Amino acid sequence: MRQLTLVKARTLVWRDVPEPRLETADDVLVRPFAVARCDLDVGLLSGRLAGAFRLGRLFGRLDPLAHAAFGARPYALPLLFGHECVAEVLACGDEVRSVRPGDRVIVPFQVSCSTCGRCAAGLTGQCSGVPLFSMYGEIGGRDEWGGMLADVVRVPYGDAMLVRLPDGVDPIGLASMSDNVPDAWRLVGPALASRPRASVLVVSGFARSIGLYAAAAAVALGATRVDYLDRDRRRLDLAARVGAVPVEGTYTSFRGEYDVVADASATVAGLQCALRAVAPGGVCTVAGFFPRKSTAIPMFTLYARKLTLATDVIDARTFIPEVLRLVEAGAFDPGALTTTLASWDDAPQAMLEDSVKVVVHRPPLRSLALG
Repeated sequence: MRQLTLVKARTLVWRDVPEPRLETADDVLVRPFAVARCDLDVGLLSGRLAGAFRLGRLFGRLDPLAHAAFGARPYALPLLFGHECVAEVLACGDEVRSVRPGDRVIVPFQVSCSTCGRCAAGLTGQCSGVPLFSMYGEIGGRDEWGGMLADVVRVPYGDAMLVRLPDGVDPIGLASMSDNVPDAWRLVGPALASRPRASVLVVSGFARSIGLYAAAAAVALGATRVDYLDRDRRRLDLAARVGAVPVEGTYTSFRGEYDVVADASATVAGLQCALRAVAPGGVCTVAGFFPRKSTAIPMFTLYARKLTLATDVIDARTFIPEVLRLVEAGAFDPGALTTTLASWDDAPQAMLEDSVKVVVHRPPLRSLALG
């Protein structure tokens, strides 16, 4: 079967790889039919992150846990590409009960078992039933799970992992529900749940689509005001499209106070801007990570102004149902932020486009049969 593979910076090729099979009674085989480009993929494709993630340049400077978790080949090339998708179920192991062939499903990008103590606590991104950071595509140089831009993908723990698509929703528009959309939701959802109708600022940057999804989610959740800070005219226009107030400016020049500030910049300057903008008693949530040993955080300011700083690896499987409820209610449409829609066979070129959110797709087999 074919699998899209990143072989060097800005070079994706289709390669023939062995087709996966059902290996355990709770396995499911799926056929991805809409795959989105994650924000992190942009850095990997450009080569900006591929080198930086090599052992000794990043993980050698991080804590021993991260070093041990990723092993000696973090983000090694060739890399099996793609980890955000909606798919069609092809076959199920004998113990799978929640899905059946023909169902359309969201496949979380992280592998989680649902039965360990961490999964039971909602920490599906830290599942102790599998090696730390087990996920599709990219991480750790592991080929076990493959990438989502493939003819067939094996999903373990099928009942725990897969989320069926509700009837009546656009599956293509939900291609990023595996990762970026729930990651954006967690930047604003929990904070707004405890601060109804709060004011929100989104500081944009490297996590280009996550910032926009966060703005759209904050609008959907009823924030009194949602401002979106950026310098990119295209993204500012998209923010306005989803109901946010576009604010053109820089991290150093921006001033304001907000109950909730979501930092999607993945830069020290952006984080510092976000922290300055949090009103007393407010919360700053962070997407992305900072690969330096130390990042300047004004701890006295957090202390004196009673601020909360929250950052984590997204627990995608935990939050996907929350986001789906907003989608079903018609309050939130992630598909409105898709800026490039391309055919499956054109994926090697489409994934390289200078676009906020790229989605490639092909018809589901059920549609082909009906046609």
